[in-house]
Amino acid sequence: MMKLNGYAIVAAIAVAISMTGGAAAEEAPVAGSSDLDRSGRETMAVIDRHIAAMPTKDVETIVSDYSDDTIVIVTLFPQPIVGKDALRKAVGDVVKMSADPNAPKELKFLRKEAIGEYGYLVVDAGAAIVTETYVVRGGKVVFESATFVPKVQPAE
Repeated sequence: MMKLNGYAIVAAIAVAISMTGGAAAEEAPVAGSSDLDRSGRETMAVIDRHIAAMPTKDVETIVSDYSDDTIVIVTLFPQPIVGKDALRKAVGDVVKMSADPNAPKELKFLRKEAIGEYGYLVVDAGAAIVTETYVVRGGKVVFESATFVPKVQPAE
């Protein structure tokens, strides 16, 4: 029988905010990344800026890349977050939570790409695998989804 690692949920929340607590992230090679169109490069620039903002834990810095009418659907919250004000509150709530000391010092991007206005990430965050999708228009995230899947540990 398999069971969830005891700190997997806390680690997933910590990853959502700290994205390594400021440590450098390891990037996996992305097939065709040199072929991204201008819009795809702009989308990835917004995503990269967002990734860099996460370790600051500064709510305004984190939400600055989102549109006023953004929609965020994340497994960490019971319902979609609609609008920048609601996102600001959600990010503020998560920032107040303590980070898991067992969280990895580096994230490993298993997949990181953008085509046009669409971005996609798959991240090995230690205790969880995280997938994120983004829609970026006019330099702002108008939609994001994130799924945190805790890694399972064999029962002892």
